Amino acid sequence: MDITRDQISDDTGGTVRVRTGARRLAVAASAAVALAVAVVAGTAAAAPSAPGVTRTVLGTADPANAPGQTLVVSEVTVAPRGTLAPHFHEGTQVARITEGTLTYHILSGTAVVTTANGVTTRPTGPTVLQLHVGDTLVENASLAHWAENLGHQPVRIALSSLLRSGAPASTPLGGGQAPSLHITAPLTSSGTDLHTANTNVLYGWNHLVGSGPATGGQQVATDMQGSVSYTSGAGGFGGFVTFTFTDGSTIGTRMDGSATPGTTGTSFQATMVVLGGTGRYLGATGSGTFTGARTGPVGAPVDAAFDLWLG
Repeated sequence: MDITRDQISDDTGGTVRVRTGARRLAVAASAAVALAVAVVAGTAAAAPSAPGVTRTVLGTADPANAPGQTLVVSEVTVAPRGTLAPHFHEGTQVARITEGTLTYHILSGTAVVTTANGVTTRPTGPTVLQLHVGDTLVENASLAHWAENLGHQPVRIALSSLLRSGAPASTPLGGGQAPSLHITAPLTSSGTDLHTANTNVLYGWNHLVGSGPATGGQQVATDMQGSVSYTSGAGGFGGFVTFTFTDGSTIGTRMDGSATPGTTGTSFQATMVVLGGTGRYLGATGSGTFTGARTGPVGAPVDAAFDLWLG
């Protein structure tokens, strides 16, 4: 019996194909092989967002050892001159180029790239990469990026994704448009509960608050509640950020990010999902990014900037 393919729409504007039919077991077997190579992965480099981009779902699962997460194995094809608009993924994804060359733009965050000959690098945005056949890319939730096929043949990408259950294959970042709101604020710590382990591990939570201007000159109060897990000053953080405007309206967001220590301090980069709002932002949706810098230890002031694209 032939395999049938049912096309469904994808919320990022591309085409999604779901394989069904008599060869389901064969598809599941190939998915298992892919998972053995990439235990956690995603659809980040391959989330469709424009005509000429298709994603074929090969298999999905809700792993018992990853509650609240959905595992997806898929393949993305990007036609010549096809573009994947700015986006991020609410989880972790491993992508491997199987055909063509993908031009990959990191807007913010850090990716892990392993070339076909086994060389691993960790490029941090903003930067542009050329990914070739056999190259593997690991994307985490704090990586904001977009990609394009500038060649004359299709680019094919094998993907394995572990995403928050219910999350889209990719979360768009404004489609190249200017953000609805740009907010800057110096954030100071109003309280911490931090612990150390093995002399170089720091974990706990940090509550930062501040106020600064937003688009249009309005003042916005920023309240960030974050949890951190750092080794030698580097690692991931997550939490929630609430923006309160002078009329009492609020926007609530969830963030996932990473901290990178340097010679002059620590830089922060995160992606954000809008949870909703109150007042004039009641029912708000959308996404955003956070970038920041700190010259002192955890708990020292952070110079922060936020970009929000509201739906």
